[in-house]
Amino acid sequence: MVGSVNGIPYGNKPDEDNYLVWRFQMGTFCDLPTAGRPLPRWLRLPGKRLGDRLVPAGPAVLTATEARADEVAKSIMALNVKPQHLGTFRTHPTARGVWEALAEEFLSHGRGDLNAMKLREQLVALKMHRNESAAKYVSRGRTLVWKLREMGIVLDEEYVAKTILSGALPKFKLVKDVLPHMPNFTVLRVLRGLRNAEHQFAFDRRHH
Repeated sequence: MVGSVNGIPYGNKPDEDNYLVWRFQMGTFCDLPTAGRPLPRWLRLPGKRLGDRLVPAGPAVLTATEARADEVAKSIMALNVKPQHLGTFRTHPTARGVWEALAEEFLSHGRGDLNAMKLREQLVALKMHRNESAAKYVSRGRTLVWKLREMGIVLDEEYVAKTILSGALPKFKLVKDVLPHMPNFTVLRVLRGLRNAEHQFAFDRRHH
């Protein structure tokens, strides 16, 4: 986000390349569903408008506070989309409806499959840069995994750990040889193993 209008945050508009980042930012500002975030009650079911009231697709009626939250979420999203997407806000009267319609638009028509394929290829090809810290390298891998999870694709933790570890620099050969055979082989274990090796490298440099 790069600014605000009357307290409403605005920034980059969504497109095919940055939609998932936009989705995370909007989810944070609007309390909308993103990976690992529980839904507030007013978003648990798609809604419709009856008269001047917002009514979920179920027996519960939104309170005035919940209806206001819905309107605020729509306002934030409307300020953060390109003009060609504003018609979505007239078609869907609730924030949840707009949210799902935009997801359908950006992740449908083969776009989702293509984006997922690109992300998987980037993960498999992930390599540690020279002089890159273990924390930064693993974070790059985790970002790709998070983006896939936002698209509904959940990868096996051990597979992710092996993939990230395999891209570490050759100087981490001992870690790469030993770690996969240890119990609890996770991405966190990879990060700890690489960081421990970094500390050992630094210690050896200081004492030689």
